[in-house]
Amino acid sequence: MTAENEIVVELLEDARKFSERHSTRDSLVRVLQVFKKNHSPKLWEIYEKTEEYLPSALGIVMAMEKGGFIEPENGFLKLTGKGKNLVDLVVPKAVDYRTMEDFRFGVKMPAELKRIEGEIRRISQELIMKDEFDQAPITADSVVLKAYHMISRGDIAGKSVVLLGDDDLMSIVLGLTSLPKEILVIDIDKDVAGIVEKYSKKLGIKVPMRAVVHDFRKPIPKNIRGKFDTFVTQPPDTVLGMLLFVSRGVELLKDEPGMVGYAGFTKTGCPQLGILDFWEKIVGMKLVISEVIPKFTVYPGIRTEIKEVEVPEFIDYPPKQFWYISDLIRLKTTKRSKSMFEGKTFEGDISDYRRDVLKYR
Repeated sequence: MTAENEIVVELLEDARKFSERHSTRDSLVRVLQVFKKNHSPKLWEIYEKTEEYLPSALGIVMAMEKGGFIEPENGFLKLTGKGKNLVDLVVPKAVDYRTMEDFRFGVKMPAELKRIEGEIRRISQELIMKDEFDQAPITADSVVLKAYHMISRGDIAGKSVVLLGDDDLMSIVLGLTSLPKEILVIDIDKDVAGIVEKYSKKLGIKVPMRAVVHDFRKPIPKNIRGKFDTFVTQPPDTVLGMLLFVSRGVELLKDEPGMVGYAGFTKTGCPQLGILDFWEKIVGMKLVISEVIPKFTVYPGIRTEIKEVEVPEFIDYPPKQFWYISDLIRLKTTKRSKSMFEGKTFEGDISDYRRDVLKYR
């Protein structure tokens, strides 16, 4: 065994103890690539750059601290001389990471949508996020960018649009454009539904728009099933949470090919085998994956998922920077599309991140 392999094997053994077997050699290399570019990153920069699963990257960082490869300093993870030797040994060349801004480069937001962004920032201050509903709205600029993308794809103008959960207030953005034929918001939180109803009237939104309270663990009511052209959701980042919300979205779409669904999807909050399971079941529902845009939507620094890992004292918490970023996926129905939960009641917690940690290791 080479000197490099001996060090890596020992480091991974420690990392797997911390991460419950989620840390791999590839995960280690990706974390070390961040250190190659920046000798003193924060944990949140590592997540943002690598999109590694939460326990995986944290396990590696904790093993590096234990092994003397890094020294925590005011929230920064500073490479020691031993750590620099490890990075030089394992990572031959630094990676030029593409950021969220790279993927947004060249997107010129219409002035009207920028004005709407300011409106959303103001209204969102009235919402109190509830952990029991796993609420964590994306940033106002991400909401508007997402709306602009959906509009540009022809999925909003003249369409019946349904939102599965709306703590992001996407319904208000779409309503203020006056483009949709109608908008329905379905949310488990009566306060979110109330805010939507309140501002649809207060802002004089002309698009027919209403909000209803419903728990997606229960079947979709028959009177709204199969009525919509487009669904939009930013579901809990568990495998079952994502599948349930997409499945309910399919039930709400018209039973014909070419209907569209949008969902947020993150690799940071989901283990690799869980990601595989998710995509297999999406294909199993006979949905076409027409688009996956990486690093598209940004969340505020504090995320519910971080509660599912024990953050060591040497990590700066809560984070003050953006680090949790999700991809945007666009799905299209076919004549064979079928919801995997249609008519069924889901038993259990759809935001149980601990279950994913244990099931997909």
